[in-house]
Amino acid sequence: PLAQRPVSHEKAKKLALVAVSATLILGGLASVAFLYFASSKEDPLPKELGITALIFSESEGEFDIKNFSSQNLLDTLYNEKEKTNLTLNTIKHIYITNDTALGKRLTDTSDFLGKLGVRAPQSFLRSLEPEFMYGIHAFDGNQPFFIFKTRSFDNAFAGMLNWEINISRDLSPLFGTPINRSLFAQRQEETSPTPQAAIFTDVVIKSRDARALFDERGRIVLLYSFLDKNTIVI
Repeated sequence: PLAQRPVSHEKAKKLALVAVSATLILGGLASVAFLYFASSKEDPLPKELGITALIFSESEGEFDIKNFSSQNLLDTLYNEKEKTNLTLNTIKHIYITNDTALGKRLTDTSDFLGKLGVRAPQSFLRSLEPEFMYGIHAFDGNQPFFIFKTRSFDNAFAGMLNWEINISRDLSPLFGTPINRSLFAQRQEETSPTPQAAIFTDVVIKSRDARALFDERGRIVLLYSFLDKNTIVI
């Protein structure tokens, strides 16, 4: 029989980090998925804004984007996330508004992602429904998340795959610092001298497919999943 190559201590350590990160972060996403499918139909939010709660949340808050550029908007959302005090495994829904000359209104998906200047395909952006949800889930720290609704699974799925190359930078620092090299890109560089971009990889959460971005130390920093053909969680 062929002799197996021994696994180096450093590689074994990285694999252990991957396993621990996956357990913690995927557990958080599984909780959000459960809350989505088991969400209450009660609407505790201000009715005059026409807000739809996509999942149940224990608390709510408002964030007005009127006076923000794309970068200071993300910086401020990050700072607000960091200082939010939540009980473990609870969710706070932050509904996004814009105070215009015609009065305060709820910001829709197109306006919000346009404000962020994301580099996602136009076909993907056009496939999204107006309503979306931004929230914070208290699990292994405060974890931010977005829930988007889509009317075209095919366009949304292809669009998310195409967005992978820019999504980490587009949503930084809310989802951490931009990842330029992942653990998996680093492994590719061991056999190829060509620098590799950050790479998402497939993971499975309770029989649901998801895509995860690991940093070069093997920690998950961002992931997304289609809970069904019309619902995306980042």
